Amino acid sequence: MIHLMLLRMIQLTLQRRGKVKEAMLHPQTKNVVNSFGGLGATLMDSLDTLYIMGLDEQFQRAREWVTNSLDFNKNYDASVFETTI
Repeated sequence: MIHLMLLRMIQLTLQRRGKVKEAMLHPQTKNVVNSFGGLGATLMDSLDTLYIMGLDEQFQRAREWVTNSLDFNKNYDASVFETTI
C-alpha cells in the first residue's frame, strides 16, 4: 500500500514538473512590450530557471542573446524593484 502511495506521489510530481516546463515554454500572453528599454531583465531573471529545469535549448538561446545583444548603455529611468527581489 505504501509503495502505491509513493508511486502515485512521484507520478504527480513528474506531471506537475511537466506542466511548469510547459508554462515556461508557452507564456500566457504574446503581447511583446519592450520593457526596461530593451534591457532584457525578464530574460536574465529566467536564465537560472531555464538551466535548472533542463530547458537546454531555451537556455542556450537566452545565453546567446545576453552575450550578443545585452546593452546596459541606456539613458532612461526605470524601476528595477522586481528585478532585484
